[in-house]
Amino acid sequence: MIWYKDATITLVRVHAPPTFNDFLELERWIGDNPNDEDDEETNAEIVYLREIEKYVTRMGYFDSLLEAHATDELFFLACTKFYKAGYLTEQPAQVVAALTLEALMRHRRDRKRSIEFLAGLMNQFRAREN
Repeated sequence: MIWYKDATITLVRVHAPPTFNDFLELERWIGDNPNDEDDEETNAEIVYLREIEKYVTRMGYFDSLLEAHATDELFFLACTKFYKAGYLTEQPAQVVAALTLEALMRHRRDRKRSIEFLAGLMNQFRAREN
C-alpha cells in the first residue's frame, strides 16, 4: 500500500516503512527489494498489528512512536500488551491505534500517566469481555 501525504511518499509495509522523495525512487526501491517469502506468512494477529501500524503511519506518527518505543522500555511493553489485549478482546485495530496515539501524546507530558492510561484501557477491554 502506498500512502501519499505532504509531498512525501511512504510505502506501508510490515517493517519500518521507508519514505521516498518521488515515485521513481519508490519504483527503484521496489525493484531492488522484491517481496520476501516471509512477508507473505500471516495470521490474524499479524494482520491486526499491521492495521495498527498502517493507521499510525497514515496519521504521521510512525517515527514518533518508534522513538518512544526505542527509548522507553516500559512504554514499549505497555503498548505491546495493549495491542495484545485489543486483539484478544476483538477491539477494532483503528480504535487501538488511535488510543495508542493518545497514549503517545500523554507520554510526551507524563510518562507514568501514559503507561497507567494504557493499563486502564486494557482493564476496560477485559471487563467488557467478561
